[in-house]
Amino acid sequence: MHKPLFVHESTQALKVLENFRQSGQQMAIVVDEYGTIEGIITLTDILEAIVGDIALPEVLEEPPIIQREEGAWLVRGMLPVDELKAFFHIRKLPGERQGRFQTLGGFTMAHLKRVPAVADLFECCGYSFEIVEMEGHRVRKVLIKKIGE
Repeated sequence: MHKPLFVHESTQALKVLENFRQSGQQMAIVVDEYGTIEGIITLTDILEAIVGDIALPEVLEEPPIIQREEGAWLVRGMLPVDELKAFFHIRKLPGERQGRFQTLGGFTMAHLKRVPAVADLFECCGYSFEIVEMEGHRVRKVLIKKIGE
């Protein structure tokens, strides 16, 4: 682990670039005159300020909802709740009025009242939800099946 790089908020961009080069790091913590953290700055932030947005190569991303042969759907945990409800014709999810979640992964955590684990299963709104893939504490994939099919 490296010692974090700190820069003052008034440091000129070229000096920050030089600090990045010398330290081998690509991110720095920005502090004000009182030592209060104001944010972070990255090498990409500086380069984009100079040359404009840097287009990253497009990665072929699988669709957020994939229908499986057995009639279930494999759904990404980052799918927004509004898209989930529209696709599965769900009017309202429990807890959504409180604004406790914005994604399918957040919904599963709110419903289970804990961070899910692979193979966790629950039923809601006429569907079964099974956690099939986690990435650390983040829900990556959920298998959704219509109950009774």
